[in-house]
Amino acid sequence: MLVPHHGQGVRIARLARGRPVRPQVATLAAAIESTQVGEVRAMAGWLRGWRRPPTAPAHDHAAHGGMPMTPEREIAALAASRDAGFERRFLNVLIGHQDDALQIARLETRSGRNARARELAWRIDASRTAQIKQMVAFLNPGKPVPPQK
Repeated sequence: MLVPHHGQGVRIARLARGRPVRPQVATLAAAIESTQVGEVRAMAGWLRGWRRPPTAPAHDHAAHGGMPMTPEREIAALAASRDAGFERRFLNVLIGHQDDALQIARLETRSGRNARARELAWRIDASRTAQIKQMVAFLNPGKPVPPQK
């Protein structure tokens, strides 16, 4: 589930390039892109080794509520945005997207059978929780950020 989800995340993170965002937001977006590219490589390698397809059919996710993805129309609208409000829209879209990754990772940590995949899921949980906290702080400077559950 995370391979196509991360692909979207990389696309979203790249939208910050050359757009009106603070340097800290640009740095976080670049770090998210780099991290997710590395995670996709690891997961794609596992799938090849297990002789599994790179992605599962969408209906394979019905048992656990479906495949959480950011709607393409939302990504397209963000991509078309180049005004001063871009940063706020970008952060809100990325927070939602990273929260979906967090939920997928937590599903894996609870029910996954492969130790390496569960370990990656724990790392994803920790990193996405920290990213979301940072992005919320960017949106609300000077206000305390509530803890993620």
